[in-house]
Amino acid sequence: MCRVISVTRQINRLKSIIGIQILCLNQDCQANGMIGASTLKNQLVDEPTLANIGQIATKFKCRECGSKEYAIFDESGSMMLFNSNQMKFCKVEGCDAAIPIPRWAADPNAIMCVECKSADETVTLSKADFPKVPIGKQTCPRCESKRHKKIPTTIYQNRRDGDYFLGCSSFPSCRWSEPL
Repeated sequence: MCRVISVTRQINRLKSIIGIQILCLNQDCQANGMIGASTLKNQLVDEPTLANIGQIATKFKCRECGSKEYAIFDESGSMMLFNSNQMKFCKVEGCDAAIPIPRWAADPNAIMCVECKSADETVTLSKADFPKVPIGKQTCPRCESKRHKKIPTTIYQNRRDGDYFLGCSSFPSCRWSEPL
C-alpha cells in the first residue's frame, strides 16, 4: 500500500513537464537525448504534462539509428515514464493514449490514461474488447441443478476494478458468478 501512495505522489509531482529524456533501447545505438517543453508543446494542444504526454508517446524514434524502441524518462532521468516494449493503452473510446508506467505500476488493472482518469470519464469499451462467454459455460450451473432449467449466463463488468466475470442472466434472482 505504501508503494501505491508513493507512486501516486510522484505522478502528482510531475503535473508539469519541463522536458523528457529519451534513451534508445537498440543494443548497437543506446543514444540518449533530451527534448524540452517547447518542442513537446509543438506536438501537444496544451502545456506538456504527464497526463497528456501519453498522446504522443508512440511517435518517438531514435535520431541516430531510427529505432522505435525507446524508454522515456522524466527530465531528471530518475523515473521511467514510458517504454516502447511495455506500453499499455487507454481503453476509453477515441483516446488510445499510452498509459504512463507510474500509473499502471500503482494500479496494474488501470485501463484509462491519466487524462481520462482525471476527467473521471465513463469507460466505453469497444465491442472487440468485451470478452465472450466461454464454451461450456453458456448455462448457469446453479439454476440448472436447483430448478432444472437452462438459464443462460452472461458477462458482467465489475464497476470497482473493471474486471469481467461470468454471472447468471437471471440476476438478482440467482446470484451465481465466477471470475473469468
